[in-house]
Amino acid sequence: MNIMDIIMNYLLLGVVFMFIVELLANTEAYKKIKPKDHYIGYKERILGIITWPICLVVFLYFFVKSILKIK
Repeated sequence: MNIMDIIMNYLLLGVVFMFIVELLANTEAYKKIKPKDHYIGYKERILGIITWPICLVVFLYFFVKSILKIK
């Protein structure tokens, strides 16, 4: 496995992660609680693709926190 394969796999996982985030952001439950002027733009998508491991950890932390109702 060369460096190009590693980079392509990393970016592919980032694209899959952002696709899932987009699906979750377009659900009816999220549309009820989000502000009207908030949307995921291209800058946020590119940043999410590049930094997907950090974004995933933050997402999971707040997801678990919201489910367990921890303050």
